Amino acid sequence: MLENKQPQVKNCANPIDRNVQFGGSMGIQGTPSVIFEDGSLIPGAISAPELERQLQDAYNKVNGGAGK
Repeated sequence: MLENKQPQVKNCANPIDRNVQFGGSMGIQGTPSVIFEDGSLIPGAISAPELERQLQDAYNKVNGGAGK
């Protein structure tokens, strides 16, 4: 509070409920979630090495097996 004065209350658009509803309609129930180009889904948290492996696999699918 600046100078001990309560700020005015403002109503702001909040997309969270809409986003949660949309995610549920798409079968997304965990955060974070990763959705790949082919529609496959990683629901929830995974380790960094596993995420890298999944991303590399997705890249290889799109690029005909060309990897790093």
